[in-house]
Amino acid sequence: MRRVALLVVLSTSLAACAGILPGYQPMRGVLVDEHWQFLTEDNERQVFIQQIPIEEPGRKAAYVRFEERENRGSTNEPMLSARSVFDFNCRTGQFRTVSTTYYATQNMKGSYTPTDRGPSRWVQPDTNSIASKAFEAICQPRRPDQNRAEAQRSSEAP
Repeated sequence: MRRVALLVVLSTSLAACAGILPGYQPMRGVLVDEHWQFLTEDNERQVFIQQIPIEEPGRKAAYVRFEERENRGSTNEPMLSARSVFDFNCRTGQFRTVSTTYYATQNMKGSYTPTDRGPSRWVQPDTNSIASKAFEAICQPRRPDQNRAEAQRSSEAP
């Protein structure tokens, strides 16, 4: 397996992310470039997405990158970063996880552990899950003007 190259922080991509998602800041130590789009975050992690070109009509794929705020592994086998390959059937609204690789340090660096289980079964993503947000971003992308309008509405909300 190839190791993933270190990603370089580009101020233009961070500015673009911040323009779409007010208040978004990468976690300390997390590096992103123009290929990774911010997807979501919670108290445990930040999640980024990168579309993978695929030639089959109605199907799309993406890398989904997880940057954990704290070690999710053990002391002997730390896990601060992971990258999954999601396969989407945009026609049926289903997805599956093709593979996941866990990394010892942030930015998909350090020792890694790939999963060898093969693709999961096709399922509907749970509402408000990372998979549903990834499905929406890949199968139903929003125009930049929709993102700006939504950001403005949320900033005006009480």
